[in-house]
Amino acid sequence: MSEEVRKIDPAMFETIGADAQAREAISRPSIGYFKDAMRRLGHNPTAVVCAGLLVFILLGAIFFPILSPYTMEQQDVVNNLAGFMTRDAQGGLHIFGTDELGRDVFTRVWSGARVSLTIAVTAVFVNFIIGGIYGALSGFYGGMVDNVMQRIVEVIIGIPYLIIVILMMVIMPQGVVTMIVAYATVGWTGMARLVRGQVIQLKENEYVLAARIMGASASRINLRHLLPNILSVVIVNITLAIPSAIFTESFLSFIGLGVPIPQASWGTLASDGVRIFQQHPHVLIVPAIFISVTMLSFNLLGDALRDAFDPRLRK
Repeated sequence: MSEEVRKIDPAMFETIGADAQAREAISRPSIGYFKDAMRRLGHNPTAVVCAGLLVFILLGAIFFPILSPYTMEQQDVVNNLAGFMTRDAQGGLHIFGTDELGRDVFTRVWSGARVSLTIAVTAVFVNFIIGGIYGALSGFYGGMVDNVMQRIVEVIIGIPYLIIVILMMVIMPQGVVTMIVAYATVGWTGMARLVRGQVIQLKENEYVLAARIMGASASRINLRHLLPNILSVVIVNITLAIPSAIFTESFLSFIGLGVPIPQASWGTLASDGVRIFQQHPHVLIVPAIFISVTMLSFNLLGDALRDAFDPRLRK
């Protein structure tokens, strides 16, 4: 009997339940957090289109004013207020027409893109540096330090934002640097509160406590352990803050407190077009379309980044 049991073929039996070997096998390739987020972002057609539009606008702002046969101040008095695709006496083409002084709208709108994007992107990154450092220190130290620092933030937030910006623009000489300073002076508070909240959540984790026990300094803990873990949230916030900065610059330039003549931004171009909109709408429509498309692309890309960085949506 015992000899018959030893001759039983194991293939006659079937495993019921979970297979231990299959359970321990790697079912999908191991990829990093940011690589996985970028992969999911690449599968989002809206994000791809918006990113493509923003890259096109950025490259156009850099190269189109250089490649254009016209300068920003050059006038074609014969064809002032000309419509789309109008040719001048030398055969040159005004793709977007001309304004009331005969200046090429195509060249001016791309030159304005340089100014508007420079102000918006620079101001937002200055806000990130100031607000990130301020919020990280406030959240990391906590206690009385956090209370004092947050009361300062609340006082700044309590003052209407546009009043502060307009007041600074009136006091300081008009220019690109002044607009960046004015926006960055009050725009960092939102970033500071965001970073503070993330640091408070993360600073009690085991790896932060281990770094403290090993004698790591506060700056090292913030730079090496906390900042990389809140970078995804900060990137999304930056992407959503840029269109707000573009709108602020356009609004201030529209009411005459922004970029001075002879410089041009999308706001100044829109302000010039409003006066003659009923007779020659193209002078206003072109910069308005650029402002709208850029702001919409940044907002949709920010929403897509927020979804891509959310680990709960990982498939």
